[in-house]
Amino acid sequence: MKLGEQLEQFKGLSKQLLKALEQNNYSKAENIAFKQQILIDETANNYPKRPSLELEQQWVSEIKSYRDIRISLELQLKKLNTKTKKNLKRLKGYTNRL
Repeated sequence: MKLGEQLEQFKGLSKQLLKALEQNNYSKAENIAFKQQILIDETANNYPKRPSLELEQQWVSEIKSYRDIRISLELQLKKLNTKTKKNLKRLKGYTNRL
């Protein structure tokens, strides 16, 4: 697969990742992020030479976007964990009263 084709595949995965996050489908988002990470690793291993400046800039832009999405996902998961812990404590209080 050519480097440009890999970039297009990466962009497509980014769109899928954002859609999964909007739907709060975290298991799907995790799988997509994992596929992107594999694609990054394969690209780094298969193309040790520097690509053209334009293609390199496109990859840099996409990877920055990917990083931002991953940070957003981590923050959403932290909020979800916090809400879950609070709800469990609240429910535990109700069960102790019974």
